Amino acid sequence: MARSRRQNDNGRQNERKKEALVRQEEAAKRSPEQRLNELDRLLGKDVGAKRERKVLSSIVTKEKLMEKFGSKKNEENKDEKSSSQKKNKDKKKKS
Repeated sequence: MARSRRQNDNGRQNERKKEALVRQEEAAKRSPEQRLNELDRLLGKDVGAKRERKVLSSIVTKEKLMEKFGSKKNEENKDEKSSSQKKNKDKKKKS
């Protein structure tokens, strides 16, 4: 019987695993926008890696929105909560 190729190639398989870990660590150090740019550089503009691009672009969009509106929304929410709490306290006092 013939031996499978996989049994003879354990050394190369281990090398590839190590290389993959290094690539993952490097990717984790980059920001989502940098990772999108890297995909564009490697594969071409909007070519391949659709799921990864979708996830990264949603993260970038959320970050930009938080920078633009994040602090204002938090302040508005606090003001709304405090005013509604005051109204509830006034209603309870009248009862």
